[in-house]
This record gives sequence, structure tokens and C-alpha cells, in this order.
Amino acid sequence: MRKIFSILLLAISALGIFSSCQKEITLPYRSIDPLLVIEARVNQDSAAVSLKRTVDMESLLEESPVVTDAKVSLLFGDQCVSFSYSEADSLYHPDTEFAGVPGTTYTLDVEDHGNRYTSTSMMHSPVQIIDHGFRSMEIAGIKTWLYSATVQDTPGEENYYVYYFYEDGVASMWNVLYDKGHDGEVLHFDIPMQIEDENLESMEEYHFLPVGGEAKFEVRSVDKKTYDYVYSLAVTMMTYGNPVNFFDGMSSKGESIRGLGYFTSYSSSSISDFFNKEDTFVDSSFKFPFEF
Repeated sequence: MRKIFSILLLAISALGIFSSCQKEITLPYRSIDPLLVIEARVNQDSAAVSLKRTVDMESLLEESPVVTDAKVSLLFGDQCVSFSYSEADSLYHPDTEFAGVPGTTYTLDVEDHGNRYTSTSMMHSPVQIIDHGFRSMEIAGIKTWLYSATVQDTPGEENYYVYYFYEDGVASMWNVLYDKGHDGEVLHFDIPMQIEDENLESMEEYHFLPVGGEAKFEVRSVDKKTYDYVYSLAVTMMTYGNPVNFFDGMSSKGESIRGLGYFTSYSSSSISDFFNKEDTFVDSSFKFPFEF
């Protein structure tokens, strides 16, 4: 008994020591020169490039400064397309009519005040959405409405996908998929839209598509580097980090530098439907392996 009492007394004393040792500290953020952030895309319809600069942690700027005087080019085969900055949307756009072609490898070249950044991405073929629509299911008294889509995976090659779900034109969720172990198979996507449970007090954390609202499903065929980048963002809860190095950089002094951001060329497939509960397929196939 005395031994137990001694242990308890020691634990209480240690707790008091640690709880009383409180001190406010100020982290000394290291100030560095602004870095260039490149966000660039190529798809079947167009191409666009965003260029901005980083700001220090203690900066009073609410938005990153936009770079408007860089030299931007896109190279593929023996062709070179130059880009110009547009004040309308703060993006660089091709000077001539342009649309990406699947199977083509594109190289983005950005020159900014003597520093040069390059990145390469191959555009994959679009996938075919073979079925889509709404369905509902009830599990343990909770009724859920889902948007379901099936996609035919391209056989004979590694395929990486980024998919989006839009509610009335606003992206409400996104995720990634790799077809490893499912080469050439039909891939299934189920996205919850509405949940009915009278026991739930608050549903603020959920995104709901109202009856009559437009649901849009989009799947993008991307390269592995883009997949790794988006997957890293997903598993780190949308961090603002730069987990994948997209750009090979060379400074005006001939030194190797790293560019932030990403460059992706992708093919997109999408489908839209308007939500009507009366036309929803009722899925009663799911059953628990036991009864409550």
C-alpha cells in the first residue's frame, strides 16, 4: 500500500512540475527571397499557366503577387507555342489556337528574370464513362443517396486518375485512383450526395445536392507525377506543401534551383445528370453479415 501511495505521489508531483512549466516563445521565421510558383495545365481544350511568388510568413499581403512579365513556352515535337499574360484572369494563354492531343509529350519552359524552369508531362488518352446515374440505399436506418459512375479502364498500361464531383457547378469533392490490379476492368465510383437520419443533429459537414440540382462527374487521365502530387495533397489534408518536384530549374548564375507548383497534361471525360429522387435506383443488395 505504501508503495502504491509513493508512486501516486510521484506522479502527482511530476504532473505539477510539467503543468507549471509554461513559456511563450516566438518562432524566428527565416526570411528568404520570394520563390516562383508555377501551376500549369494542358488538356483537350486548351492550356493555361499561373505564375505567382511566395510571401514570407510575416508578410501583410493577403494574396501572392502575380508574375506578369515571364517568358512562357510549350514545346512538343518540333513545335513551340508561346504564351502571353492576360489581365482578365491573371493567367498565361497560348498566342495561337491550341488544344492538347493524347499521346503527346509536352515540355513547359518558363523564363523568369534569368531563371529558367522546365517540366515534362505526357497526355494520356481519355477514358470512357459507360454508365452513370443516381441510386439510394438504406443501412441501419440511415438512407443515403449516391451518384454512381462506371469507367472502362484502358487495358495494357498503367493508368492514373484524378476524379471530381461537382454540385451545381461547384467542386464538392475530389480524389485519386490507380488501376493497379484492375488492368482493363470496369472501375466503379460511388459518391454520397444526401443522407437522411433523424438522429443526426447537424449535417453541416456534409455536401448536399438539392433535388433538381446538377451533378457532374469528371475523371481525368493523368501521368504518374500528377497522381503522386494530388495523392500527397489528399493524405496530408490539403496541405500547402509541395510534395513532388515537378520542375528542373537553372538560375541566371548557372546554379540548380527548384521551382514550386506543378505541370500536368491530362485528358478529361465528364457526364452530368439532374437529381430526381423519383428516378433513383433503389439498391437493396447491401446487407450486414449479422443482424442487430
